Amino acid sequence: MGNISRENIFLTTKLWNTHHDPRDVRRICEQQLKLLGFTYIDLYLLHFPVGYKHMCDEILKPMSDGKLQTTDVDYIDTWNAMEELVKLGMVRSIGLSNFNMEQVQRVIQCSSSKPVVNQVEVWPGFLQKDLVDYCRYNGIVVTAYSPFGQPNRENHSPTYFFSEGMKRLVKKYKKTSGQIVLRFLVDYGVVPIPKAANPLHISQNLNIFDFKLDDSDTRALLGIKPKKRIVKYDIVKEHPFYPFERDEESQYQDVNNLQNVPLAREQRESTLNDDDQRGE
Repeated sequence: MGNISRENIFLTTKLWNTHHDPRDVRRICEQQLKLLGFTYIDLYLLHFPVGYKHMCDEILKPMSDGKLQTTDVDYIDTWNAMEELVKLGMVRSIGLSNFNMEQVQRVIQCSSSKPVVNQVEVWPGFLQKDLVDYCRYNGIVVTAYSPFGQPNRENHSPTYFFSEGMKRLVKKYKKTSGQIVLRFLVDYGVVPIPKAANPLHISQNLNIFDFKLDDSDTRALLGIKPKKRIVKYDIVKEHPFYPFERDEESQYQDVNNLQNVPLAREQRESTLNDDDQRGE
């Protein structure tokens, strides 16, 4: 690590879905530590509540007859095995990823330690307010993956990211669209973790604390019409531990088709919704 001390590095990694068997957890963590060359992990996340069948360590998605092979291992048992890693000093803290509110509550009720983090999909238009509020109430930090909504320049999706309203914010604050979204999410109370492919983007992602969004601009971002989840894990939708059990497509269709119900002022006034494309 050169001149960088271990104390200045915060290492996060995950327990993958094929290793939910409690008897496997310590072995895999030891293997990860050996590969990383570290003696402990700062934050160890249970990646998903649904376990996959373990065939060998190299197979991440075990398939048979076109179907992903899952197990009935209870994520509580996996979590309890992860708690032992903390006692052994192999891991400093443990958390969850892709867990819904009921599952987080069950982990809290059925274990001796509370998760410090729940890493889930959060971005403007998919803010998961109920889950974020619940985690905050219980002292659990929400880490937001896909914080921009996975922008695609070819089809201008998600719409808000390429809207005229966003262009006006870019001009107003002299920041990139990504920086504006990251600033908004930090103020929203989550920890965004954007993917960065080069040093310039890493620097830009960090350079968001020298400005603050006006209340009206924050309301505009809060008022973006609800969108569909991007990361769905549909392949295990029938599993009893599938965390996104609600028919979210119908849910958002209902939200957008509400009639005779006045929208909140900030949603009516948002300049970042679909109808703000102005011919783009």
